[in-house]
Order: sequence, then structure tokens, then C-alpha cells
Amino acid sequence: MRLKKTFDDDSIHSQWDLSYRCNRLQNTLDDQIIGWIIDKIKPPRDALFLDAGCGAGHHTLRIAKKGFRCVGVDISETIVKRAKKTAEQSCLASRVCFICDALEDLKLPSDFFDVVHCRGVLMHIPDWQKALANLCRVIKPGGKIVLMEANITSVGTFLTLLLRRLKGGKSTKTQTPAGIEFWTERGGQPFLFRIADVRYLARQLRTFDIDDVKKFATEFWDINKFPRGALRNAAIMFNRFWFSCQLPAYFSSAVAVIGEKCISAPRSCFGKKARGVLKLY
Repeated sequence: MRLKKTFDDDSIHSQWDLSYRCNRLQNTLDDQIIGWIIDKIKPPRDALFLDAGCGAGHHTLRIAKKGFRCVGVDISETIVKRAKKTAEQSCLASRVCFICDALEDLKLPSDFFDVVHCRGVLMHIPDWQKALANLCRVIKPGGKIVLMEANITSVGTFLTLLLRRLKGGKSTKTQTPAGIEFWTERGGQPFLFRIADVRYLARQLRTFDIDDVKKFATEFWDINKFPRGALRNAAIMFNRFWFSCQLPAYFSSAVAVIGEKCISAPRSCFGKKARGVLKLY
């Protein structure tokens, strides 16, 4: 099942922009997180990144500003067009390119990228294991993968489930080995949000030749749960404190999972058969 029609609706991206992109404090924290990731994984100077589920390209451009080349891929043609326009306006178009594709059907070459960055994306993909397999496939042996997902053991999840038990909820809730799935509709189309069992996700990574898997806290609260203004700003400032101190990931609403592809992982011939979608590189 592909949710292309869901994410081709520009209103869903506009809502995310209002929640996560239009706050100066949150933008500063996002800059800090990208900087921390790069310090943590230490990519080579000429590293090529894949920003999987790039949306409007905000994180793609953050990576490019650090001096790296980056390919952004997203299922939505609508948002890819916006990302291209934003890149041109930022004077970073020479360091980035954007393509439209579903991660479940990713047509990019195998063993190609030094780093795969995927923030808050698998949680919206029904066939997330196929998407994850593709993300691991395109990493070079010795390359890194960075996933950021919602966390089932967080304080925020506990409060969400408690409130749902007390007041009920409009979404359909399903427990799966990968975590808790909530299905609703957006603009008449199905919409999925999954709170991940991060330990299960880490085990799945190891089945795709990803080793040295570690988990880190990124944000304690999901700021979308707070009204805009003083309360949301306070939540962001607390998130910044929690992230800066690297307090336990177990309690955090958002967790980064970082791993490295085994040097001994078998190389695929897929790259030789792939079409020339990346002429820039």
C-alpha cells in the first residue's frame, strides 16, 4: 500500500510546516541536531548523503550547508517541486538534487551513499520494512544510516495512551511488532502514524547488515502536542536541554538510531542496472 495521494495533498505539508518549521527555537534545535549527527558519524569530506523522505528539503539543505552533497527523495511530486524551488532560492542547488520516488520502490543504485538520513518518515509508511531494506541497500559498506522515529517507551507515548483510554480517540489503533499504529484520514485519504518499538527497529537493522547500532535521545516532547506560543516554546527549550545533555533515550518522544553497514556486506549489481537519475553525481 502506497500513500502517494495522501502526501500529494499540499495541506498536510503546510500543517507540518506550521508545527515544526516556523519556529525560530525549533529551527535552531534542528540545526544543532544535524551538526551533532555529523560530528557523531564523521562522514568523509566529500560524502554523499541521501535525505530519505525529504519533504520540502529543510534537512537536505541543512546537510548541504555543512559542505556535503545531498540527494533528497520523497513520494510527493508536490513537495519535491517545492524543495527544488527552495534549493534554487538558497543558492545551494549545485550541492543538492531532488527526485520523486516511494522509499518502498526506491530505484537508486545500491552501495552508493555514504550516509542515509531519514527523519520522521518510516512512521508514515505502511510497508516500512521494505522501505528500510531499500535504505540499507543503497548505503556503501562502511557507510552510516541515521533514523529518527517516535518512541513507544517515551513519557509522551504513555500520556497519549492514557488520554486515549480516558477520552477515546478518532483514529484506529493497532498493536504490531514494530510498534503502535494509528490510522486516520487526511483529506479523504488514509494516513498512518506509527510509534515505533525502537528495540525492534534496531534488530531489523541488523538483519540488513547494519552493525554497531546505537540509540540517542533527540526530543523529549512532540511539540505538535503543545499549542503555539509560550507552551510550545517551553517544550522546545526543554527538548534542547534534554538533547544537549544526552539524557536517556528510553523516555524521549523522538529517538535517533544510528548504525554502520558492515564492510563485509555483499555488494549488489543493482547500481550497474540503475538509470542515470543522478547525473549531478
